[in-house]
This record gives sequence, C-alpha cells and structure tokens, in this order.
Amino acid sequence: MKSAISRRRIAAVEDSVKPYTSDYEVLVVNDGSQDKTAEIVTRLSQTCPWLRLINNPRNMGMGYSLRAGFEAAVKDYIMCYL
Repeated sequence: MKSAISRRRIAAVEDSVKPYTSDYEVLVVNDGSQDKTAEIVTRLSQTCPWLRLINNPRNMGMGYSLRAGFEAAVKDYIMCYL
C-alpha cells in the first residue's frame, strides 16, 4: 500500500512555513494507517529534527487526530493540512 506522505509533501509544508518563522515543527498524525506513513515519517525525522510523528494505535477519526496534534504541538501557531 502506497503512503500519502512523502519527502516532497513534507518539503512543501516546510516551504510554506519558512517565510514566516524559523521556529517551527511539523507534526504528522498517523491515524492507524496500515500504509508506510509511520515508517516514512520516522525515517525522515532522523534528518529533520522539526518533524514529529503522532501515531494513533488504531483509526480514531479526524476529530481525535486533530486534538492529538493540537495537544502535542509546542509552538505558538498551528496550521493544519488535511
């Protein structure tokens, strides 16, 4: 199964934030997906310290996942890509 996440997509998110601040984080909430999302984000986060994975144990739904991301965020502003 192919993952919807990729280095290119992470780079696009990073590029959209960089003009506004150098102090940011990118959180990817994996909502119990069985594709390679967790593996890809874990690998990318080894070279991108601003990238973090939030892994739901199973599919919990969009509301739960948004709240999980909001609660895990430590920066001042939140921007969501759904």
